[in-house]
Amino acid sequence: MMQVEILTALFSYLGLRVIYPQQLDALHSYASYFFELAIVIWAIVRMSSKSEFRFNPSRRMVSLTLLLALAGWLAHFGATTTGLTILFDASSFETRLFLLAVAPILEEMLFRQTFWKQFEAFRIPKAGVWILTSAFFSFAHLNAIRFAPPELFTFIYYQTGYTLLLGLACGWIRQKDGSVVSAILLHAAFNIGFFLGMIG
Repeated sequence: MMQVEILTALFSYLGLRVIYPQQLDALHSYASYFFELAIVIWAIVRMSSKSEFRFNPSRRMVSLTLLLALAGWLAHFGATTTGLTILFDASSFETRLFLLAVAPILEEMLFRQTFWKQFEAFRIPKAGVWILTSAFFSFAHLNAIRFAPPELFTFIYYQTGYTLLLGLACGWIRQKDGSVVSAILLHAAFNIGFFLGMIG
């Protein structure tokens, strides 16, 4: 029964978020986020344990946080030095809110918790779960190309590349620490670095 629920949640996400994104956005500009939040809440209630929300600070975590912040800054630097048009407006409160708070929490809860647990429930090996969730995370960013103007295509390809690396880093720490909180902090550090590049 649980596997049927898991498949329903997974295919609902893929169907609505990937196949029908414009219809979802037509309901409300934040409809896709509300939809993702509903799946996350479902997964927390049905599939999560308290230990996955504990955070145990370590030297490794401090080092990785600083490294990911630098990687975020370098990702922005690479985009600007190659003349890419960046999707984000640093002066917008909405951009700051989503980049620095909503995205790290919601995306990590979706990919490094919800999908992670769903793939684990199907007894996929740990390395497979790590790679699959990273690929899904990267693909979710590539999906924007379907309704973005052509001048943003190159940046979306670039973003797909660095989000794959970010996903692999967040998945690695999720696997090592057994906690999604570590992944959220790494994701936030990367986005903070990117944002500092935008305002610097």
